[in-house]
This record gives sequence, C-alpha cells and structure tokens, in this order.
Amino acid sequence: MLRRIIAVITAVASVLFANTPFAKFFVDDSEIQHRYIIFQDTDTEGGIAILKNLYGENNPENEILYAMGVCGPLLLTDSAEKIAQKTENAFQLAVKHNVPVWFQFDDINNQYYYYGGANYPTCEKWYENPENVEKLGFGEDAPLARYWFNWGKWATTPAMPCFNSPDFVSFIKSQLENGFLPVLEKWLNVLKAENKEYLFAGVSVGWETRMPDYSGIPEDTVDQNGSKITEEERKMTGYRALENLGYNEEKLIAEAKEQHISYERLRFNLISQVVHDYSEMISKEIYDIGVEKTKIFTHYVIDTSIITTDKKLSYNAPYVSAAVNDYSTPGFTNSSDTSLKKLGTLKRKIAEADPEQQFYGIVEGYAAGLNETKKDTLKYFNRLFDSGALVIGVYGIYDPVGSIFEVPKTADAPFTQAVNELVH
Repeated sequence: MLRRIIAVITAVASVLFANTPFAKFFVDDSEIQHRYIIFQDTDTEGGIAILKNLYGENNPENEILYAMGVCGPLLLTDSAEKIAQKTENAFQLAVKHNVPVWFQFDDINNQYYYYGGANYPTCEKWYENPENVEKLGFGEDAPLARYWFNWGKWATTPAMPCFNSPDFVSFIKSQLENGFLPVLEKWLNVLKAENKEYLFAGVSVGWETRMPDYSGIPEDTVDQNGSKITEEERKMTGYRALENLGYNEEKLIAEAKEQHISYERLRFNLISQVVHDYSEMISKEIYDIGVEKTKIFTHYVIDTSIITTDKKLSYNAPYVSAAVNDYSTPGFTNSSDTSLKKLGTLKRKIAEADPEQQFYGIVEGYAAGLNETKKDTLKYFNRLFDSGALVIGVYGIYDPVGSIFEVPKTADAPFTQAVNELVH
C-alpha cells in the first residue's frame, strides 16, 4: 500500500513539474542504465558511417547513447524467415560497430507497398482471409479493399487488419515466435554474457497503431498510384472488430443509452480497447521471453490522443490509456514544436492509466525546429529525458538539405553539437 501511495505522489509531482527543469527530481530512474537517441532507418553500413562521422564512438559508461533504428520487422508483409534474417543482421551490425539497435515493428501499415511497391520480394497475404480485414459497416460482407495513410502524402496498401480476428492474431504471434523472438532471445543472451546489454536499445511494437476514420478525407484525395478515394471508403473503420465483440448498431445505441454517454463515445471507448489489446498482445509476446518492459514500447500519436471531448474524438488516435499496459512502456509520435507544450497533459493521462508508470518514449520524432540554437536543442532533449523519456526518435537522416525534416549532417550544426554534448 505504501509503495502505491508513493507511486501516486511521484506521478502527480512528475505531471506538475513535467515541463520544468525540476522534472528529474520526481522520476525514480535509479534502475535505468541508458537512454537513447534513435536515428531511424540507419541499420546499414552507410547509415552507421553517417552516425559515427557526426557523433563519434558510443561510450557505454555514458547514460545517453545514440542508436540505429531498423524499419521493421515488417510483421504484416515479411516472411518469418526474412524477419529472422533482418533481426540477425541488425544485431551483427550493432556488435560490429558498438551502436545500439532499435526495432520499429510494422503492425498496421502493410509497408511493403510503401517501401518496395508490388515487387517487394516477399509478401504475407493474411488479407486473403476476409475475416482478417476490417470493413465499413455492420452486416457488410465486403472487406475494406484499401488501407489509406498519410506520411506527407496519401498512399494506400492492400488492406486494413482487424485487430481482434482470431486468425489474424495467430498470424502475428506466428510471425513473432518463428521470426523475431528466437533471434532476439539468442542475442540478448550473447550480449548479457559479454556485458553489452546496452546494445539492445529496445523495440516499438507498432507504428502509430489505430483504427482509422476515413470520413474526413477530402473526396478528391488520390493515392500514390493516382487512384481516387471512393465514397464508400470515406467512412469509419472498425465494424468487424465491433462485431467480433458482439455489437451491432442496435446494441451500440442501447448500451450508450444505458451508460448515459453518446453513441460516439461508446464506440470510441470500444475501439480504443481493441487497439489497446492488440498492442498489449504483441508486447506480452516479447515480455514473456524475459525482456524488461522499459525496452518494449507501444506507438501512438500524441497530438490527437490527448483530445477526448466528444466533438473532437479522433479514431486515428485512441486514448493515451490505450498505449499503457503491463508489459511495455507507452510510446508516441511527436514533433519538437509540440512535445514540450503537451508534455504535462501527456504525463497526466499516462498517470491516470497507471500511477506507477513513470516512463514513456518519443518513439517517432524529428529534428524539425531543433537546429536554431544548441541551447534550444538541449532543452528539448533534456526536458524529455528528465521527465521520464527513455528513448527519443529522430527521423529524417536521409532527407535532403532544406527539408523541414532534415537531420543536420555538419559538425558545426547546433543539432549536431547538442547531440554530441548529450552522448559524450
């Protein structure tokens, strides 16, 4: 009981002081040996060469290390054999170059179309079973033919998974148990024997996990192939997941009335729980082989996750509480210009879900807005780390000069100087 009371007091204090230099005094990080700045998509000899040229050698005696980020494993598209090989290659690079490795699962985006198009060498076609695919209405038989997403521009992939389909869940578990987990467990034992556990920075179990709402997409939207969104597609998703829970339109209306909440609120609550359970399932698979929860992260979107009024519900980002479970650390996407402003609210909502959860991760972030001065860049990283961030992601290492997302690649850049001060 006393431990619980202390945890609640600490959680409240960490929320109140989250956006101040005093945050570090209210986070018990005595068991945390390392924190990481993760440069995504650098798991190649060339990517590591860029990092070493900018930031030198990692020293495991330092608390903060830089890490290479792997875009994958791609759970929805790669074969278990390819997942295993990609995981093996990443760990070999980590040991060879003394650069910690971070894995970023694809749990929703079906990314092979984004990275390699229809000619991607392997493709797991889980979506050929219609029970595994979301649909756009109760009682509808036809599965949702395309999954729409926007990473700077609109694109589509073949299908949107139904997260609580028994067959789909079995497929994801098989991908983990026959691909990622055996290799991870092997390397964790190797690193432990060599006192190099720091070379595993962690894993994000998803990539902005959500149940999309397409109703707000403009009717003239086209994807990467020039194909226009149809009127039938411009709707909410999640109907198959709700049917799997035993709901139809009439039951939703009746239950919302019984609970004295709006139809929209009940639907949002149910969808958030479905998404939560999906992330929790993947997290537990990793946790159960002995990985600490401080090395396992969910991945949701901050900017809309903290909006919870009925009028502003966004199915593209469920409740912050959906990111919180017993087997992982809550992780989020956020940009540098908004993360500090919303930090107090984020910490409060994490504490509401679990008063004992002091940590979180910015598993997807950017250098945008961080190259004005070294002081401002240090403020960004230090405020996040001091308030409980265990990892801070940085995307854009290959973006061209002048891009808003560009990671500066010169020694005299304020961003480069700040990162070097942090990791040395």
